[in-house]
Amino acid sequence: MIINPTPLLPTHATVGERAQLQGLETNGFSFSGDKDNDIDYALDRAMMMYASDPDRWADLVGTVMRQDWGWSDPAETYVEQYWKAAKDMENRVGDKEDRDDRRR
Repeated sequence: MIINPTPLLPTHATVGERAQLQGLETNGFSFSGDKDNDIDYALDRAMMMYASDPDRWADLVGTVMRQDWGWSDPAETYVEQYWKAAKDMENRVGDKEDRDDRRR
């Protein structure tokens, strides 16, 4: 079972669209990772912004700092999903035992 606490996102969505669907502002430099140098290109773009546009860089830093990147919410969601899955599994085992008892 795969548990995904975030809403399903269309695979064709842009970074900005994905951020918006999750209630976030864009907050950095994306890369797909398909090619070996993708991360280098993203880092180059970040360093160019830092050097050439300090006001825009400061806005980006402010955006990221206002966002919650802590583990509290994801951990709480994980625990809730874990106990839900455990309860569902317990119910399935109980249902199977009931069927087995009826067959005897």
